[in-house]
Parts: sequence; C-alpha cells; structure tokens
Amino acid sequence: MILPNRITIYIPHPPDKPDHYTLPAQVAELLTDAAGGATITEGTGYWKNDEGQLIMEPVALVAAWYADANMGKVQRATAQASGLLFAQGEQVVAVETGVGLHLLDRVPA
Repeated sequence: MILPNRITIYIPHPPDKPDHYTLPAQVAELLTDAAGGATITEGTGYWKNDEGQLIMEPVALVAAWYADANMGKVQRATAQASGLLFAQGEQVVAVETGVGLHLLDRVPA
C-alpha cells in the first residue's frame, strides 16, 4: 500500500505560551483519527517580527500520510486543528501539503 498524500501542521509552542505544549498531541490525535497515524517532530522555527527582529521558537511538526479515500476526514481534522490553534491566540496556521505551504488566516466571527 502506498499513501500518496501528506499533511504537516506547524505548531509553535514558545516558552511564554505554556498552553501550547499540549497542542501537538491534540493535533496528532485528530490526524490519527482521520488518517490512521501521525508523527510529531520537534524543531526550531525562525521568523522576523514587524520590527525586523529575528524570533526563534520551538515548533512541533505534526505530519500524517493518508489515502485519497481519507481526504475528507483529513480536511475536517485540519479545520479542527486550526480551530485549536486559533483558540490559543495564533493568528495564522501553517499547513504543508504536496502542493505547498498554506497559511490559513483566522476567519472573522
């Protein structure tokens, strides 16, 4: 069996946001339910703020490979995962797929 699709959700968990520490496991559970499994890889993310200052923070990459038949489930899990991140104050959620990096903005209520 070959699983042709991959999704990775980037989850920052900087020291000043302790509530973010449980998010990788929550997202992994959502993707596991949708795709049959997920992997968490810890790393360090770099970005520049509006003042041009380099910011370095811990990030977890939660990835899953899945079959075409599970695409709808994975899309729903991604929407749920994004909701979790937005609820914790993230303004943008980075989601990597086979076609590129998608930056999902919070939808105004």
